[in-house]
Amino acid sequence: MRKPFPIVHVWRVVFEAATPLSITSGFGDGVDDSRVVLAPNGLPSMPATALAGVLRHAARRHFGAATEQQLFGFASGDTGAVSRVEISQGVLHDSRDQPVESLMLQDRADPLLQPLLEQLSQQRRRVRIGHRGTAEQGAHFDRALLPAGHRFSVEISLWGTDRDDQDASMLMGLLRSPSLRLGGLTRSGLGRLTVQGLVERRFDLRDPGDLADYAKLGTTRAAVGLLHEPRITPALSAMPGLGLACFDLVAEGPIRVGGGRTPLTRHGGKPADDLPYTEPRVMATGPGRRELRHDCVVVPATAIKGALAHRTAFHDRRLRGLWAGSAKSQASLAVTSYFGSVSSATGGRAGAVFIDDIWVQDLNPKLEIGVAMHNSGDRFTGGVRAGALYSAENLYNPRLPLCIEVDFDAARRSGADPCATQALCCAFDDLAQGRLTIGADAASGLGYLQGRYHWSGARPPLKRGDLTVEAAA
Repeated sequence: MRKPFPIVHVWRVVFEAATPLSITSGFGDGVDDSRVVLAPNGLPSMPATALAGVLRHAARRHFGAATEQQLFGFASGDTGAVSRVEISQGVLHDSRDQPVESLMLQDRADPLLQPLLEQLSQQRRRVRIGHRGTAEQGAHFDRALLPAGHRFSVEISLWGTDRDDQDASMLMGLLRSPSLRLGGLTRSGLGRLTVQGLVERRFDLRDPGDLADYAKLGTTRAAVGLLHEPRITPALSAMPGLGLACFDLVAEGPIRVGGGRTPLTRHGGKPADDLPYTEPRVMATGPGRRELRHDCVVVPATAIKGALAHRTAFHDRRLRGLWAGSAKSQASLAVTSYFGSVSSATGGRAGAVFIDDIWVQDLNPKLEIGVAMHNSGDRFTGGVRAGALYSAENLYNPRLPLCIEVDFDAARRSGADPCATQALCCAFDDLAQGRLTIGADAASGLGYLQGRYHWSGARPPLKRGDLTVEAAA
């Protein structure tokens, strides 16, 4: 027992990666550019410091710096306070949905653990973007990730006094926040966590009965017999200043986000040459049973983010009158403030737009997939190149609900003005009204979407008179 804090709140939480999780060591192994952080038993781990840092930042945003320091401690010169929050390493679950805590694994052939032990990690391929906003030559790299659906068990403790029950409620709200994201590329679709299980108990260590139960609690994350379901505590809706643009989109025709490796159909016994992007994903197959499925069709967040960023830059320059060849030509303020930037002078800034991957088959159980045949054209004659016939798999008329989180407060601190915000909203309008395509072959009619969207939470901070005449019209 900590001497000034006789009461301890204990939570045992099961987190699920709603989107792929990329918590890397920062080093490669000579084959891959990055590797997922591993526990001593060779399985991926969720570092306690990663979760503590995210919760601390969220506490500051929601409740202010004083509450953050009260919960997580601080150091200032000769003064300071130790953190009252203790967080364990996250332990990965196996196919029976049980945390694997032993150093000597009992079942190395477990269908969820075996690919991870063999270091067959999934990779998300990336390319560095240059100062012109386009891909740089020879700047390809990959990012290791853990497939979506994997679960981790974490123990969290909060030490306090009789007057600190409100702090426990605030911490539980942070755990249940829909904005909880962890690891890298959180602005590109990765790292969103959801709470799938949570048990708790408040122990008053001055009480002999509570003290005996706390001593018997044990350290294994699976031991939850002395804990119970929490009181109903509403989750925090979102961080202050965070708006949610909810889209309900339907493709007007075929759509293809390529780069996949798994054919979904067969055409004449031969797989198509250009395939929709697929990734493995862990899914429940029954009570206490989970398995890895390898051919889940996904529209990566980057396929949407890149198109939105380019269209936002167009509208930003249109609204400011910065036409091609203008002496005022410069980096788009809307893009740098809302989508982030990399600068050798300032070190860059993180983006304020969060987009999740879209799991297409979850939303379209009867997904239609067809194969289209193409000829490669000769760029000199305009005719067909001999022997250059190829095929591509397309998704037909899928429904694609999409939620985009926008942190208006962060964008404002990065310099966003009303014109930059209006440019982003114009890009959203284009996406919903069929003027912005997603994926490949837009010139052939692919990738056009139609639908509507609405805002919840914080709304775009615009008011009449903020914008130019053209923007207001």
